[in-house]
Amino acid sequence: MSVTLCITAFNEHENLYDLIKDLTWLHAQQIGLQVVIVDNGSTDDTWRTLQVQSLEHGEWLSIVRLGENRGYGGGLRSAIEAAGTETVALLSADRQYPIEDVLQAIREFQSSAQEESSRLILVGNRKERYDPKSAKFVSWFYSRTVRLLLGTELMDVNSQPKIFGRELLTQKIPWSDSFFFDAQLIAVAQQLNFKLISSPVRFVNRRYGKSSWSGQRIKVYRETLIEMWGFRKYLNKIDL
Repeated sequence: MSVTLCITAFNEHENLYDLIKDLTWLHAQQIGLQVVIVDNGSTDDTWRTLQVQSLEHGEWLSIVRLGENRGYGGGLRSAIEAAGTETVALLSADRQYPIEDVLQAIREFQSSAQEESSRLILVGNRKERYDPKSAKFVSWFYSRTVRLLLGTELMDVNSQPKIFGRELLTQKIPWSDSFFFDAQLIAVAQQLNFKLISSPVRFVNRRYGKSSWSGQRIKVYRETLIEMWGFRKYLNKIDL
């Protein structure tokens, strides 16, 4: 089973060289890997770096440039649209998930897909986290709110990688452009009776750059919770 790793990058120029090294190693592991990286409206040298790298790795690396930032969800959907396989895996460009853990997750999904007749969605489970306690608490609170409002089973909604069949995105619902996209994926997958599996991953600190929502987590989560409440009411009215 081939898989396309869909990555969104916003002002990640400093991380891209090491990221491409990681991806080159991952591609060599014989897992049928393709990669799509979306420059999500960056204002630094992200696009120029991607152009240079795609010339060297063009057989398995595709790049897409968005003229303006379309948000976390919008950027990932653009990458999924450009994917050349039915199975996709979602990942950010900040290298906070060690590439060895990403490999293990992909292999676990591929193995499970061979054994299961049901549709699957795999989500990384952050067993080890090295971010600040305040970030861990906000993430904990958010995941439990998602469970309460949307009935999801996951303890860590925002973790990556997420691996699933792109058919999931064909559902005619108002997909979010924000960080709420993660919770939507899980809620819709459960509504469609996808089997949920998890794979342990580590979550390490950034080596370069700064998160696009660093310092505004509370604001982001507040806006996301408002969006989630509206989507909860929407889900109650439709039959997927």
